[in-house]
This record gives sequence, structure tokens and C-alpha cells, in this order.
Amino acid sequence: MAKTNRKGKVLVTGVTGFVGQHCAERLLHHGYEMRGSMRNPSKEALVRNAIDPNGNHQESIEFCHLDLLRDEGWEEAMKGCDYVLHVASPFYINEPKDEQEFIKPAVDGTLRAMRFAKQAGVKKIVVTSSLVAMVGDSKKAHLTQESWTDPERHKVSAYMKSKAHAERAAWDFYEKQSEEGGSMGGSTSGNMDGSMGSSSSRSTGGGKMELTVVNPGPIFGPTLTGHIGASLEIVENLMTGKMPQQPNVVYAMSDVRDIAEIHVQALENERSNGKRFIVTTEESYAFTDVARVLQESGYEKATPKTAPSFLLKVLSLFKPDVKAMMPLVDSHVTVDLSPTLATFDWQPVAFEQTIRDTAKSIASFRS
Repeated sequence: MAKTNRKGKVLVTGVTGFVGQHCAERLLHHGYEMRGSMRNPSKEALVRNAIDPNGNHQESIEFCHLDLLRDEGWEEAMKGCDYVLHVASPFYINEPKDEQEFIKPAVDGTLRAMRFAKQAGVKKIVVTSSLVAMVGDSKKAHLTQESWTDPERHKVSAYMKSKAHAERAAWDFYEKQSEEGGSMGGSTSGNMDGSMGSSSSRSTGGGKMELTVVNPGPIFGPTLTGHIGASLEIVENLMTGKMPQQPNVVYAMSDVRDIAEIHVQALENERSNGKRFIVTTEESYAFTDVARVLQESGYEKATPKTAPSFLLKVLSLFKPDVKAMMPLVDSHVTVDLSPTLATFDWQPVAFEQTIRDTAKSIASFRS
């Protein structure tokens, strides 16, 4: 199929990841050319087939190899790109001994993406952050565009610190951009409309690179390759009866397809410039709700039952995966989704549909 009416070329960092793959698929669907970065070139064929299973967009797909901690390759990767989706970020289920294993690549990678994108004349960069960059250490929280985790004050995990530091670094870079005729200065504390600076700093033109940040919650949805990450592993464990009890965690959940759609819509949506957006369900759900939906969908081994918090504390002493989850136990987090709904042509996938589709995709790769 020949190229026709392409909308521009987009670099997607971390294209081998769960969110990165779905972003790449949505870009192709919307008529963009996609250049995806990865560290391991052996995954190219797997990703290519996952994001374009029918082979309709093969001429619009290319790959490059980048490291969040090294400059090599970044200048070349940005050449010819109109936009960047910076999705790549380190994540490990277990808490690292040194928190810098999370923080340094997250911050350095974000700044590296911002710097080389700016140098290449990229119009806009969309950065993937997280609700954990907003929630702080409160067990009960209602999150808005103005909510922030303070890594210096809040007692939070290394992963939460990494997402907060990385997003702050992105906004700092955005506000400090220099143009002909002046500096793009301003506070990163955020305005009441969720924007990160003065109205003048949000104007387009003059070589300024625009920024939008996407803040999802726990991410579910169909896997394109069969790889099971942290959130999908929860679903698989519930499906197979390996998690007969669930931690008391109530959160606004995210569908990976919604996250990808907002990333792509943000590229040319000027109303999203200089702002951050929560991309989740409107309501919050417990992990027992995930088990309930699975049980109602025919997965009989899924049993909705809340695990006693004291039991989890004991287990956390010798189970690293439980220890990593402890900061979320007994939390109840709600969100204000109205700015996202008002800015984008979008409605979130229903929670029940997300869980059913997640389970169906896992089962298809396991059969």
C-alpha cells in the first residue's frame, strides 16, 4: 500500500512496552508514520507484527535503538520527526536497593528526549507520567490536574519518586525554553486550569516545542504480544486462582487503549498544550472488583475477597512483590476527569469491558 496523506512522523520511545505498542498502533491507525525506539533490536519483528497485524502500514514503520542513559543515537532518531511520544521509563516489580536505579534513567531519559527533540525542531512532545506523580503519600486522595507528589516530603516508593521527578523535569525544561525575543520562563506549580505556566508560554510558533503530559492509573487492557506486565499479571493470577485474596486498594483504573488514544489526539490538539491530563475511568474500583468481573465472565477461580492488611504486612517481610505494593494498601484514590473529557474527543472504555478484554487477550496467548 503506498503512502498517502501522511500526517507526520512520530518517534515513540519504549515501543516494545505495553503502552508504547498501543501508541504505535494508534499512530498508524490515525495516519502517522511511526519510528519506534528500543534497546533490543531482536524485538523488531515481534513489535512490527503486533502493531500492524494485517500488514497495511509496513511502509510507515521503522525502528531505532536508544538507551535512556546514553546520548548515542538520539540525534539521528529525531531527524525528520514532527512529534515525539516519550513513553519509555524504567519499571521493576521489586523495589530496588538503590532508588537511583529508578530515578536516574527516568529523569535523564526524559530530559534527553526533551533536549534532542527541541534541537531537532520537533513541534510537540507528549510525555507519559502516572497518577503516582500526583497522589503523594496520602491513603485517601482526590486527584486533579494540580495534584503533585513531593518526593522530598512524601514517603513514597522509588518508582513513585521516579515518575514525579521525571515529570517535574519535563515541565522545568518546557518552561525554560529560550526563543528569539525571550525566555519561556514561569513557575512549574501549575495554574488552575492544569496548565504549567503563563498563557504567553503556551502560545505556538517561534520555535517553541509544546508539551502535554498524560497521567494514567493502574493499566489494564489487551496485550498485543502476549507479554504480561505488572498489572496484567494481577489479572492472570486472579484468572488462575493464584490470588485468592486481593489487597485493599481502590483506584481509578486505566485502559491502555484510552492512554494510547489520548497520546495521539494530544499531538495536534492545541488546547492540550502546556497541560497534564488524567486518563482513567471516571469512577474508582477495587482489586476485588477486578476479581468480580472475571468471576462473572466465567473465570471461576477468581474469588473477590479482600486480604487482611496485617497479613500483607507479614508477607511483605519475605515477598518483594508484596513489599513493593504496600504503599498502595488501604488507599482510596478518586480523580477529576472533567478536564480530559472537555479537551479531547474521548470517553473511557467501561471498566468491565477493559477487564474482560484483558482476560480474553491473556487467554488467547496462553491457549
